[in-house]
This record gives sequence, structure tokens and C-alpha cells, in this order.
Amino acid sequence: MLWDEALAHLTRASGAVAMIAATFWKGDNLISKEGRKRISATLQSKLDAPTPGNAAEPLDLMGLYFSNEISAWRFARNVLVFSSASLAMLMIVYVSIVPGLFSQLLGDGEARSRLLRQFFSNGLGVVFFVNYFAFSLYALRARNLRQFTPMRTLAVDIVLKIIVFILCTAFTYMIFAYYFDAFAGDVRLALKAVGPTIWDAIFFRNLTSVYLYSVAVSSFPLFLSAIMAALAENPRFADAMRSAFFWLPFEEKPIRALSVVTGIFVALFAVVAALFANLTLQIVV
Repeated sequence: MLWDEALAHLTRASGAVAMIAATFWKGDNLISKEGRKRISATLQSKLDAPTPGNAAEPLDLMGLYFSNEISAWRFARNVLVFSSASLAMLMIVYVSIVPGLFSQLLGDGEARSRLLRQFFSNGLGVVFFVNYFAFSLYALRARNLRQFTPMRTLAVDIVLKIIVFILCTAFTYMIFAYYFDAFAGDVRLALKAVGPTIWDAIFFRNLTSVYLYSVAVSSFPLFLSAIMAALAENPRFADAMRSAFFWLPFEEKPIRALSVVTGIFVALFAVVAALFANLTLQIVV
């Protein structure tokens, strides 16, 4: 039973890798040859000579916009902008891969209104809250740099983010059931719907998938930092990574290579989300 579930998660993860790779497969054509050379040179230098300084670069970028040194208003504004941007990006992917959805939204005003209503009443609020929680936690952990390790922070970030996302989804469903007669006005039915909804979202089968993977975007800098830190601190791991990814076309197709790395991250996030979705299915029966 456990092996069957693990195999299902790995199969889903492979699908996530394929989705991300397909999305960015032609991305290299948007960049000039000179630009591709510069990107590939930067990537190759960091792989050939990983250092703790390289690992800190994604975290330094996050610190510019999400730290406890900026005002609460600016922090909330940055979270809102980031959440809106990631939602818009994933919404474009969702609309493009669901058969007939784009034409339906263009021609059916009621369908467009329902989607936008759900997007703003549920999606934006949940994604903003989860990202606000995650970035606040990051800012607090980053204050103590000696205990701040990218790998540990990545694990904590992904697990807590998924838990908070599931709790927020359950809370909004309860609100919809209690105040707006959704789920036949039955709070228990609303809670029972959370697990299947999250499970389908992992497979990109519903609109909640846009919200779920939007909160994953904010973990990507931590993922890059964790990988670079592992490369710098463990020479054997660095050699293994270079051997495993020697086939990636960093020089000619840097965007394609980066899309594979992004796909691996999304697959990791999908596996953890699937485990918690399965747990939710077992708890709420």
C-alpha cells in the first residue's frame, strides 16, 4: 500500500516536471545568442566553483523585499505584488492547458464572472496569507544567520506552507458553507471536500492548482540556495550533481536547463503536497 502511494506520488511528480519543461521548452528562442552565452557562463561558473557566497545570493535577493527591516506596509505590499504576479503566471498556464476554457471565458460572461469571483474571494486571499506567513517566518529565521541553513529552512518552509494552505482552504470552505450556502450549507461537507480538492490541484485538474503552485513559487529561491549550499559544503554531492546533469544543454539552451531544475523543484513540492493531501483524505471522512 505504501509503495503504491509512493509510486503514485512519483508519477505525479514526473508529470509536474514534464509540465514545467514543456512550458519553457522554447524559452531560449526569446533570448539572444549573446544573452544565452552570458547566462550559461554564470551557471557554469557556479557549478564549477560553488561557494557559500553563491548560496546566499537568492536569499539576499529575498531579503531586499521581505525582511524585518522594512515597514509592515511595504512588507505587505511586496507580498501582495508577489502573490498577484505568481497567480497571474499560473493562471495563464491553467487557462492554456484546460481544453476550451479560454474560448469559454471569452464568450461566456457568466463563466468569466464565476472564475473571477472565485479567484478574488478565495485564491488571492489564501495565497496572500500563506505567502505572508512564509515570508514572515523567513524574515525571523534570517535574523540569526548562524542557525539559518538553506536546506533546513527549505524543508520547514515547504511543509509549513502546505499545512497552512490546507488549513486556509478548509477555513474558506467553512465560511462559504456557513454564510453563502455553498456545499449545501453543510460545514462537514465543506471539510470533506478539502482533501479531494487539494489532491486534484496537485494534478492541475482544478482552479485550486493555480493557488497551490502559486505559493510554491516563493520557495524557489530557498530551493536554489539549498542546492548551492549543498554543492559548496559537500564536494561529493557537487561531483554527483555534475555527473547527473552533464547532459543538460547549459551552453546552448540555458533556459531549457533551468526549466528542468524548476521542474525538479515543482516535483518535490508536489510530492510533499500529495502526502499531506492523502493525510487530509484519511482524517476527514
